[in-house]
Amino acid sequence: MLAVPAMMAGILVASTWSELNAFNAKQPFVQTQGRVVSLDCGNHGAYRVAYGVGDQSLARGPGSLSLTADCRDLSLNQEVPVWYSAKDPGFASFVDPLRVRYRIRSEIGTIIFVGYPLMALFLYLSLKFRAPAKRGHAP
Repeated sequence: MLAVPAMMAGILVASTWSELNAFNAKQPFVQTQGRVVSLDCGNHGAYRVAYGVGDQSLARGPGSLSLTADCRDLSLNQEVPVWYSAKDPGFASFVDPLRVRYRIRSEIGTIIFVGYPLMALFLYLSLKFRAPAKRGHAP
């Protein structure tokens, strides 16, 4: 009975772990300053930041929710810190990389210690209190 919630939690943990590994693969990060060039907080908190890397100017949005600051705390043309990957300058985080790692690890812990027990409880309750099967009536 617990196999289904365990499998679901395992899939979520694997996906989140993959995000952490992809983030770590982009190290080292270089900090610079950027400028908010667009805000669309009504669209899942979307925004774009322009920043410079050498003689190149880039404008990017965060690639993942783990890499984003709260859109409601920003304004157009506001200066914000940007951490871009030295290996791939197009990959940028608008949150300190140490904080990103903490967020992702916390998400994994939440899945294991909160999500899995809640999924198991829901399954248990749904099986315990399911509606009885209707029995056919003989003519």
